[in-house]
Amino acid sequence: MNSPRQARQSVVVIGASGKMGVLVIERLLAEGHFVRAVSRIPPAERDRACAAQIEFIQGDVSKDDAAHWMKGMDTVVFTAAGDASTEDAVDHRGAGRCAIAAQKAGLARFVLVSANGARDHASWGAKFQSYLEAKAAGEKAVRAAFPSATIIRPGILTDGPATGLATLRTSVGSGEAPSPVAISQRSPRRVRSLKCRTV
Repeated sequence: MNSPRQARQSVVVIGASGKMGVLVIERLLAEGHFVRAVSRIPPAERDRACAAQIEFIQGDVSKDDAAHWMKGMDTVVFTAAGDASTEDAVDHRGAGRCAIAAQKAGLARFVLVSANGARDHASWGAKFQSYLEAKAAGEKAVRAAFPSATIIRPGILTDGPATGLATLRTSVGSGEAPSPVAISQRSPRRVRSLKCRTV
């Protein structure tokens, strides 16, 4: 495991056991960064090889003090997401509390993984409305606490093999989630150079 001094950057990934968090950590490690992973649950068996290379902290964004997660770090990547009963506590208030902690600790960067329907809560249909409302509130809380934060609004994870392609649509039907985007964490391409197809 790299030490913070040996690494290119020291990054704390919050929501590290989720699908997005695991992908982010794999990419960070591949690029030589030091990773502190925060999650309510320890890494799964399939992630043991990755877990051996990180500093793991068991923590809950909905109730734990995030200040000590930030010590000695450069960047936060917030990938945590709640379920129907914890959306507000995690996606909204948890994100805001972590941004406040990062700002107070003097971190250089805060990256929030939101959702591409956060600006239009009805765009994914009634099933996802409360989720998108929580994401939008989280964006607002993060912006208030950490004005220079980077906010990423991805679509639905495909869980399929990466293709290096993004499928774009000019519109989305009522009750339909936007087209998935599959981008390899191992691909050297940057998002701006992805081949895209429209449908």
